[in-house]
Amino acid sequence: MSYRVVIHPDLSSTCRKIRAKSPARYEQLKKKIRFLVENPESGKPLHPPLKGQWRVHIGHFILFYEIDSKENAIVFLKFVHHDEAYN
Repeated sequence: MSYRVVIHPDLSSTCRKIRAKSPARYEQLKKKIRFLVENPESGKPLHPPLKGQWRVHIGHFILFYEIDSKENAIVFLKFVHHDEAYN
């Protein structure tokens, strides 16, 4: 089953910066988002205080997202370097 994609405004801003600064990383991010739309539970579910969110690694970066089964959507929240991800 394919899910609808929702991009959080913070991630949208990050994507614009990444696209300008590192087109290769931007392409990796797009590819992973396309994969997750078809396989949303392939990431790792997080524990409190981030319960309800999932994460997937893309190199040294982490993409955070939520699965909204009621709305049949995946909400992509943020894409940050691992060192900054859990601060």
